[in-house]
Amino acid sequence: MVISPNLIRILIGWDGLGLVSYCLVIYFQNFKSYSAGMLTILANRIGDVAILLSISWILNYGLSLITITMAGLRANVEYDLRKVIALSTLRQLGLIMSILFLGFPILAFLHLLTHAFFMALLFMCAGVIIHCINDSQDMRHIGGIINNLPFTCACFCISNLSLCGFPFIAGFYSKDIIIEIITSSMGS
Repeated sequence: MVISPNLIRILIGWDGLGLVSYCLVIYFQNFKSYSAGMLTILANRIGDVAILLSISWILNYGLSLITITMAGLRANVEYDLRKVIALSTLRQLGLIMSILFLGFPILAFLHLLTHAFFMALLFMCAGVIIHCINDSQDMRHIGGIINNLPFTCACFCISNLSLCGFPFIAGFYSKDIIIEIITSSMGS
């Protein structure tokens, strides 16, 4: 079933698997096993529809958009400083893959280089901050660090602004050229 080159065969095989699962679940022939069997059939049907929708969505919009969305959502609820920075890197890699899939490899490489420079600075600043707060990576412990590390905090803010695409910083130029070229190519 898994190695079948035909989608119809895969779906028929999946239905056969669902039927066998149903038979195995209702083997004991009591109310609880019948209920579990119906749940198995229902999950199998929903699974078929969900897999078809997922395949079509991934083929239309690409895995890179999923990466951007999931990394962004996860970063919003994270308290570990290094994980937040790593998730922002994952979002940028999703953006780079989107640019690559749209057919602009030079723009993807440009963004990769600019992203590497400001993320390296961001990781170095995070390492200094983590070291100075007794090796705690929890962002809730960072309050007032600007008084002890003003230069590090300034570098951290500059690299964060570059990550956000603030005007006249490296991240702005790479993201601006990407938006400009993609919108001009879509218009023509």
